[in-house]
Amino acid sequence: MAGQYSAPPLANYSYAGDGHGRRSTCFSGDGCRAAMTITGIRNIILQELGLIRAGLHTAAVVGISIVFGPLLLSNYTGLRKKFQREGSDPWSWEAPDAMEEGSLHPPARWLSSAGDDDGSDDAAAGIPWVLLDLEGYVADHRNSTTAFALSPCGKQVQVTFFLARPPRVSYFCAFCPGHGHTEIPVEPMILAMEGNLVLLRIVVGHRKTISEGDGLYIYQANGAGHGGAPSLKLLPRAPVGCVFYSDQVGILLRHSRLDGGGGGGKDEFVVAALCMLCDPGVSAHLHEGDKVRLEYHRQAVFVYDSKLDAWRVNIVSLDEQQQQKQPGSPFVHLNSKVIAIGGEAGTMAFVDLWQGILLCDVLSGNPDLRYVTMPPSIKPGKLPMDDARLFRDIAVVGDRIVYVEMRNNRKPVLNGSYNFTFDGWKAKTWSMPVAVAAAASSEEDWSVDCDIVSSDDIVVDDNPHFELLPKVQDSEGRPMPPFKALATCHPALSLNEDDTTVYIMIKIDPEDGEAWVIAVDMSNKELSGVAEFPSERIRGGNFAYVHSRISKYLTGIR
Repeated sequence: MAGQYSAPPLANYSYAGDGHGRRSTCFSGDGCRAAMTITGIRNIILQELGLIRAGLHTAAVVGISIVFGPLLLSNYTGLRKKFQREGSDPWSWEAPDAMEEGSLHPPARWLSSAGDDDGSDDAAAGIPWVLLDLEGYVADHRNSTTAFALSPCGKQVQVTFFLARPPRVSYFCAFCPGHGHTEIPVEPMILAMEGNLVLLRIVVGHRKTISEGDGLYIYQANGAGHGGAPSLKLLPRAPVGCVFYSDQVGILLRHSRLDGGGGGGKDEFVVAALCMLCDPGVSAHLHEGDKVRLEYHRQAVFVYDSKLDAWRVNIVSLDEQQQQKQPGSPFVHLNSKVIAIGGEAGTMAFVDLWQGILLCDVLSGNPDLRYVTMPPSIKPGKLPMDDARLFRDIAVVGDRIVYVEMRNNRKPVLNGSYNFTFDGWKAKTWSMPVAVAAAASSEEDWSVDCDIVSSDDIVVDDNPHFELLPKVQDSEGRPMPPFKALATCHPALSLNEDDTTVYIMIKIDPEDGEAWVIAVDMSNKELSGVAEFPSERIRGGNFAYVHSRISKYLTGIR
C-alpha cells in the first residue's frame, strides 16, 4: 500500500555516497528514509563504540575527542573510501561517479514564468525571503542576478539565481561561459547564507584534477563598487585544503543583529567553520599559544576575514561547567547548522539540532565556546540517527531565535509486509531573545510559541489548498484523510517577523522523485499554501533546501 513503510534494522545501511553527503539513502530508526551522509557513517562508527552519537570532520565533538579521536579517524577514513581518492588529502572529498542528469535541467516553469528569464513572476513585487535549493544546476542561464568570477584554474564562472515565493523552492545555476557542462563536473553547492551574501562551493575543471578546481565563492547582492550589480568573488583556499560542509560553516556580517546593522552595500564579513582537527598540518597555521594547546584540544574555528582577505585558525574548547549543561555523559555535539548572532564580539551559533548550541565569539583574538541547551523534544527517548535537519530547524527572526521540531506519527499495521504507516505529524515552535541566547542561557529560557499536537487539528473545511495535496488511498481504495500515509519531514521556518508559518516537505513514497512543500500557519492551525517541488535529485528523505534573505537584496526590498 502506498505510504506504508517499515523500519529495517541498522544493518541495512548502504554506504554509497555522492561526494556532497547527499542523495544516497538509508532506512532510519525513525521510520523515514534518511541521507546516507558522512554524518551517517560517523553515527555508525560511534554506535559501534557504544556512544550515543558523535562525529568527525563536520562535527564538533568536545570532551570525547581526546580519548577517541585517533580511533574514530581510523574507522572514519576506512569508511570514506567511496568519498575520496586513494592517497588524497584526508580533508578532501571525491566527486560522484556521474552528475545527476536532472542537475543539467533546471525547472522550466521557473525560467519561463516571466517570459524573459528574469527568474520569477513575483520579482516586480519583491520577495523578502526564499526557500533555496541547496544544490545548484549546471546550465547556461542568465538574468539580472548573474555575477561572474575567475575559478582557481582561471576559467570564468557565472552564478544566477531564480527566485520564487515560498512555498515554491527557488534555485541557482552555475556555468562556465564558452565551455560545456562537463567543465563543472560536480553539482555546485550552497554552504551558507546571511543577509545579502551566499557562500558557494563550485568545482571547475577535469574530474581527475578536481581538488585543484574546488573553490569557495562569495556571491554578494548589490555588491559595492559594482553599480548595484551583484558580484562573485573567489576566496583564498582554507588552510591545509580543508573542505567545509553546509552543517558546519556560516557567515557573519560585521554589522548585524545585536548592533543593529543592515546587510547590504559594503559590509565586511567573516566566514567561520567549527571543525575537528584531523591533520597535523593545521598546526602550521596556528598562533604560537594555540600550537601548545593543539596536543590537548581537537577543535578549531576556521575564520576568513574579508578585511584581511585571509584565513586564521584558533583552537577552541568548552569548559567543564559549560559541558555539564548537557544531560548525560560524555559531552557530544554534532553540528547541524550555523546561524549568526552578531554583536561586537561577532558571536556565531554552531547548532546541534538534537541537543544544543555552541556559541563562539569569532572576532575575539582568543575565542572559547559557551553552551545553550535545546528545549525538550516533542518525542522523548533515544535520539534518532537521522540528519537532525530533517526534523528540526532554527533561525534568527527579528530579535529572537526561533526553533521548530516536527515528527511523524506512526500507526501499527497488522498485515502486509510493513509494520507501520505514517499517521500524520506533530510540530512545535519555541523562541528566545537573541540577547538572552548570546549570554549562554539555559533550557528554561525557551518559551513555547505554537504547538500542533496532531495534524488532524488542521482545519480542512473550505480550504482550497487541500485540493493540491497528493491523494492517497487505503487498501480498499478509499481516499484517506489529509496527511495520512504521507512521509513528512524537512521543516523550514519563515523568516518574516510575526509569521508563525512553517514549511514542510511531504512525499507519498520517500523514494519518489516527486514532492510537495506545504505552508502551515502554526498559530491558526491552517494550511496556507502548497507547491510542487521537483525532487528527482534527492530521492529519499534528504536535506534539500534552506531559507535565505538573498531575495530581499535581489528584488529591491529594503
